[in-house]
Amino acid sequence: MCDEEFALVFEQVKELSDKIQLAVEVPRITQRQVYRNNPPHTTPEEYYRRVVFIPMLDSVISDLKSRLSRDTLNSFRLTVLLLLQSSVKEISSMYGQLLGLTMPSTRATLILGEVHVWRSRWLRVKREGGIFPSSVEETAKECDRHLYPYVSSLLDIFISLPVSVASAERSFSTLRQLKTWLRAQMGQTRLSGLALLNMHRDIDISIDRVIDSSQLKNWMFANEESIKNQRKVSNENFISRQKPLHQLEGRSTEFLTYDEEKEILMFYEQKLFELCKIFKPAMPPSVVGTGFHYFKRFYLKNSVMDYHPRDILATCVYLAAKVDEFNVSIGSFVANLRGDQEKASGIILNNELLLMQQLGYQLTIHNPYRPIEGFLIDIKVSVTYFDTSSNPL
Repeated sequence: MCDEEFALVFEQVKELSDKIQLAVEVPRITQRQVYRNNPPHTTPEEYYRRVVFIPMLDSVISDLKSRLSRDTLNSFRLTVLLLLQSSVKEISSMYGQLLGLTMPSTRATLILGEVHVWRSRWLRVKREGGIFPSSVEETAKECDRHLYPYVSSLLDIFISLPVSVASAERSFSTLRQLKTWLRAQMGQTRLSGLALLNMHRDIDISIDRVIDSSQLKNWMFANEESIKNQRKVSNENFISRQKPLHQLEGRSTEFLTYDEEKEILMFYEQKLFELCKIFKPAMPPSVVGTGFHYFKRFYLKNSVMDYHPRDILATCVYLAAKVDEFNVSIGSFVANLRGDQEKASGIILNNELLLMQQLGYQLTIHNPYRPIEGFLIDIKVSVTYFDTSSNPL
């Protein structure tokens, strides 16, 4: 029977191979094969039947036996509680077999008596022209837990029985499509998000909810002039707080102007990139982008006269490494900094909570390079499928 079925399959394979001009051949065989099956054979059909077809059938049969074991099939006898076609006699015999080995006879008797009462209720409903529940969920909703405690518990078990493993297998299949060697450094949050989008394509994503987000409300501006005005306000707020205090003390203080603050920030932004460039181990681009955004956003609401940019710079990069899942300890982080590493560690840890508070705990950064990077990766993968020899362009 196996030989006959495979002969039909192999015939279809040869027809398809002829269409694409591909010969069905046996792989190179040696006397001592280590990494590949090497059964005795006389034809390609016999080889592939022994190497591919029979092992596949054996795997399917073993899988069915493990999934449809006697214990599993006995569990699904709880369908008698749906009461669509089962008789009292069937219920009694099935429950006697299902519960006789695991419960005392007195407990089994109580359950069988409760099932009889449960059955009588629905027979009365049927005589009065009522409607039977059509699913286990509807049946559980109609079951009074105080009046039918055993039936209710059995229905809970029935609801929790796994119908299939399709959802898990679908997620594994999706993961293989996303987590390729070209995307090996993708963070867990991004990977989970892409997998969910791929699996649940039927769920509509509300554009209004995406637009009406914290990113739009707090960190997107109409133009560059709006950002400039925000920084000027931060500068003026610091001066308005500190100038009266200095006057009371009789000190004449020259405060930084907006333009001077801007020059200082540009200097330290360059220092941030230099730190990330020499960082060991190599820092992913996502961490660099996130740390840069944190630094820019922090000084939208604060002045450089409030907090020294050198200290905030290191804190931004350290927090960005945490958020983007670039796991590095504080000891390894400060090892990349010059000067007193213990002091630097204390400054970073003390400023970490301050930084999160000033950012409003809105730590997710949608770096603009990610869509472009993904698009370029897809192009690189797709281009390998083109035959350039037949198309000189």
